[in-house]
Amino acid sequence: MCMFAACAVRASAEDVTFVTVLRGEQRAAAVEIQTVDDIRYVSLVRILEQFGGGHSLLASRMRADFANMTAWVQYDDTRVNAMSLFSLRWKAIKLDDDVLIARDDVPLFFESAFRTEVTISNAPGLAPRLPGDPREVAMPVAESLGRISRDAAHAEPEAPADEPIRVLVIDAGHGGYDSGAELGPVLQEKNVTLAIALKVKALLEREARATIVATREADTDIGVKQRALLAANGEADFVVTIHVGASFSPASRGPALFYTPDAPSTAAKSPGRAEAMARAIAEKLAGPDSFPVRGIYEAPLRLPGLARMRGVLIEVGCITNEQDAQRFQTAEFADAIAADIASGISDYLASQPAPPPA
Repeated sequence: MCMFAACAVRASAEDVTFVTVLRGEQRAAAVEIQTVDDIRYVSLVRILEQFGGGHSLLASRMRADFANMTAWVQYDDTRVNAMSLFSLRWKAIKLDDDVLIARDDVPLFFESAFRTEVTISNAPGLAPRLPGDPREVAMPVAESLGRISRDAAHAEPEAPADEPIRVLVIDAGHGGYDSGAELGPVLQEKNVTLAIALKVKALLEREARATIVATREADTDIGVKQRALLAANGEADFVVTIHVGASFSPASRGPALFYTPDAPSTAAKSPGRAEAMARAIAEKLAGPDSFPVRGIYEAPLRLPGLARMRGVLIEVGCITNEQDAQRFQTAEFADAIAADIASGISDYLASQPAPPPA
């Protein structure tokens, strides 16, 4: 049964292949295109199965598991709840024992839900173009796999855990057409993250304990790969990326922090550099201002993975919580939480070993 209103699904002779890399292994998923109201859809269930992920179909939503992370996909809706709440461009469709999403939403879904880049390898046609909508470049499967393999072969090794941070990237999540989580036009994640990130950068620049680089300083479109290139070109070795969280429970509120795991060669060192940074920030957030920290978790962050550096992702609160949503709209909140984040970063930078003489 199709839950999508007036849903008329037409099978097509066309196939499309998606390509990704997980833990250094190249994976591809070939699925049939199905047309709904002139939009090309594909099976999310089949893509997950071929990528090596898992899923569960519930009454009103689907649980998607991939890369040690979980995303919840609402049926007949654009909303997806993962590390943060985000929206697809077209609604997801529940069709019997399957869930369909728009073909052109697949890269967005995996990037936003699992911090994983997915490439559309062959594109027989495009769904209607949205204003400001960036398109994936079509390429043969062999070329895309070769490109990914070459990128991995020439990747720089991750810096040792005890090497001091010289260049730190402050990343304001989302931007431009990508508004992130939102409550209508009044409250959008991209604006909250930008206001906080700019304040954090300004505070850290006063102390000159590291060179501070911002991925964006205005409401501009910057994708995950572009953010990584900015970080790499600035010779950065650590990133702090700022986001807004969301939850299906309206009671969930307050900041949560996610840090990149150590590389195998440094796994015995406890805590690692990213974890130590996350805990330093959390200690400040839970201080006299009493931001209720929801937790500190290890998670592979998409931006640090591309830039070959460690990092911390901070969800400054939950947009789905009434109290947090109200605070997001005040300058006082941005000032207070930026001060705590900057203070935690500064404490960690002050504690690290002095860099060797040039």
